[in-house]
Amino acid sequence: LLFSGVHKNPFIHPFSVKSLDIDKGIMAYADMILDLSVLKGDVYIYNISGAVEEKITSAPRSKFYKMPRIFRDKILYSEEGYGGKLYLYSLLDKSTINVSQASGSFEGYDLEGDFVVYSYRATIDTSIYLYNLNTGGSVLLSSKGRFPSIQSKEVVWSDYRNGDSEIYLYNID
Repeated sequence: LLFSGVHKNPFIHPFSVKSLDIDKGIMAYADMILDLSVLKGDVYIYNISGAVEEKITSAPRSKFYKMPRIFRDKILYSEEGYGGKLYLYSLLDKSTINVSQASGSFEGYDLEGDFVVYSYRATIDTSIYLYNLNTGGSVLLSSKGRFPSIQSKEVVWSDYRNGDSEIYLYNID
């Protein structure tokens, strides 16, 4: 057992981890709790060697944050549902920025180095965007894609622009 925790507020049920990720001894995870009959959830980080937990979000009632992805000193997570946003948290300066173009539903995302790739649904179709952390600019990679992943400056995703699911690759260089 790595760790076990229960929220100290007697009106909050014990947490339920919904998603997690790990990189270089830091674990990021999202919980979901029932707080006075309202579902809400936050993102936490856990330093494995120091056995220290820290809450990095503060969800208002009826909101929850989910699916944290961690790469070195950055944690990417989304706000649930339509109208949600995609956020990037810095472990170095404890700041948070919005990296999404607009509000919507995020069905997949990943980060590596200076880039974030995400799948964004505003209508019936889902688009893939590549966000550059250095410039703050985004590039549309596909207007019919899902499930992006990034590694070593290569982005892959599932795309259905031709009617069938196909895999596409984009080289950032």
